[in-house]
Parts: sequence; structure tokens; C-alpha cells
Amino acid sequence: LSFSDDDGVSGTGDLFRQKYHMDDIINMPESDFLTHYGIEGFWKRTVARQAIRLYRNPKAVYTYFLGNLVWAVVFSLLFLSFIFKLLYRRSKRFFVEHLILLMHIHSFIFIMVGVALLIEILSGYAIGEWLWVTAGIAFLYFFFSIYRYYQQGIFKSIFKYLLILFAYVFIISIFAVFILLISLLVF
Repeated sequence: LSFSDDDGVSGTGDLFRQKYHMDDIINMPESDFLTHYGIEGFWKRTVARQAIRLYRNPKAVYTYFLGNLVWAVVFSLLFLSFIFKLLYRRSKRFFVEHLILLMHIHSFIFIMVGVALLIEILSGYAIGEWLWVTAGIAFLYFFFSIYRYYQQGIFKSIFKYLLILFAYVFIISIFAVFILLISLLVF
């Protein structure tokens, strides 16, 4: 969207070929806005409705997105457990055992982030410094948890750890984008 001098909003896409008045976006009820500007079709109306809500209350949309990102972590743990099952199939462990290990590791990481935030609030230092320390501890804890739990050699553990990290970043990114798109349509 781009803003002009006459308090209007316009954009480039199929939906935003015409100009919308700023006062209409803020004050007009959504159904009246859609009817007044002749926005037709399910997807166009849905996108326009969500854009109006986003413009009116961006903080609520941001909070809603962050609240739903927890689901990305939950789904990624399930898929990552399946990857653990494939990587450690000779260990004869159940899927649930891999999931519990991952939940344990993530619980530790969330506690560490909470402690880092608490230290930042109490000390007044910038959060970036504490997050770097927390990230380093989390990476080491993740590696040593895998190394000790599956009891494989150090080089084999490092190789599998790097594969797991790559898979984790890939999986959580996909789920985060998917959940955010769904959240944007449902908000």
C-alpha cells in the first residue's frame, strides 16, 4: 500500500487498483466498505477484510501471529521426531521416545530464553548479548543431549546433529510460513 497527500490509500494488485479513502478504512464497517468499493469474490473480500483489520489494529494481528507460532513448534517437533526415527532406526527406540527427547530439549531452551529475558529486565543490558549466550548454550545442550542419549561416536553424532539442525530450520520455516498464512486468513 502507498499513502498519498489526499489521505487516500492505493496499491498495485488486482484488489488495490482503485483508491480507498483513509477515513473509510478506519471508520467504515467492513461490510459497508466492501460494498461501497465494489469488492467482489470470496478471496478478494477476504484479503480486503484482513487488510482492513491489519491496518486498524496491527498490534493485535502481531500478537495473534505470535500466539499461533507455537503451533509451528509443535508440528515441527512431530516431524523432527520422524526424522530422528529415520536417523536412529538401529537404536530400536519408539517414535514417542524421540518426541520426548525433543520436548525435553525445547523445554530447556525455552527456560534458558526466559532466564535471559529476566536477566535483561533486571540488569538493563541489551537482550542481544544474553540471547547469544543462550543460543550457544542451547546448541551445545542439544548436541550433548543427542550424543549422550543415542551413545554413538562423536563424528557420527556431529554429522547427524548437523543434519538435524538443517532439517529443523527447514521444517520450522515451512510450518511458520504456513501457520502465518492461515492466521492471516482467519484473524
